[in-house]
Amino acid sequence: MALAGKRGLVVGVVNQRSIAWAVARQWRAAGCDVAVTYQDERARPHVEKLVAREWGDEAAAGLLRCDVRRDDELTAVATALGRRFEGRLDALLHGAAFAPPEAFAAGSLLHTPRDAWQTTLDVSAYSLLALTRELHPLLRAAAEGVAVGAAPHGGPAVTTLSYLGARRVVPNYLAMGPAKAALEAAARGLAAELGPDGIRVNIIRYTPHRPTPLPRPRPRPRPRQLPR
Repeated sequence: MALAGKRGLVVGVVNQRSIAWAVARQWRAAGCDVAVTYQDERARPHVEKLVAREWGDEAAAGLLRCDVRRDDELTAVATALGRRFEGRLDALLHGAAFAPPEAFAAGSLLHTPRDAWQTTLDVSAYSLLALTRELHPLLRAAAEGVAVGAAPHGGPAVTTLSYLGARRVVPNYLAMGPAKAALEAAARGLAAELGPDGIRVNIIRYTPHRPTPLPRPRPRPRPRQLPR
């Protein structure tokens, strides 16, 4: 999708290493008007600093609070975006994912506490459904604005970030593996439901990678010692 002149929302920025932040930067560089959320007041200064440094204080002032576990905040985000983007949203990046420390404490999927399991699936999987539901009117309005006969990739799109652990057992990933699997299943279901509205739903599943090895410096020759 050509992003120049489009309007997008990125959810899930935590710090400069967040994949969601890399996406936000790429969208902005491509000419998209990007709205970014932060989870709560503890996270706000970090996201605010990132945005201000990259795009200026005015952009940082437009950050939206969005704890994906709270329906009232999801509704508030949709309302704010409706005003800012004149009732349309062309792109949504869902990058929210979280598992509480209790989900990893035992070092075992078998011994995952019920509350930790529910929190992990709520934030990492159900939030895609809840967020898309609130933004559906804005996405549908953007789809209706696409010219008849336009390329199939020209309409609005919802994209979520998954991981290799959704398909394979990854050591120490524990409850996040089933949560990402649920996320992917939810995305496929949404794609079937929203496709007739002209809204695409995509999954980006990233994999672990090794850093590019740096060339090793050649050892310096040792100075020869002259015989005494």
